[in-house]
Amino acid sequence: MTGKRVYTSPHWSWSASVDWHMFENDFGNLDLYLDANGITKEYFNAANSPGSQQNGYSIWDARLTAETADGSKSISVWCQNLLDRKYYTVIFDTQSLVNYNSQSAEHRVPSARQRRTNSKTGTGSVLFRGLR
Repeated sequence: MTGKRVYTSPHWSWSASVDWHMFENDFGNLDLYLDANGITKEYFNAANSPGSQQNGYSIWDARLTAETADGSKSISVWCQNLLDRKYYTVIFDTQSLVNYNSQSAEHRVPSARQRRTNSKTGTGSVLFRGLR
């Protein structure tokens, strides 16, 4: 449609990340990883109807990893959507541009992973997702 934004296409989007090797000693090391991404306002239909509009938002994630000096063991804890930002993955018209329904993305998701490497048995890993 002339003069309308392409639906599900924000005018601007951005992302950034930082991977910080915080320290290392004889026992191992500690790393911190942060990432963020965001978008400006977007519409979920071609007509750019007000009910299909989502304002801009940003999502922040973080991960902290401790690893032994020989690399045989590590534990990571992380959180997706750290600030618990509510945003939609889709907004759709259920009643011919009168009523809208939506589907939200996941809220904050804290998780952890423990990894162990053994020369005989290989690598083993345990994931704990959605810790509350």
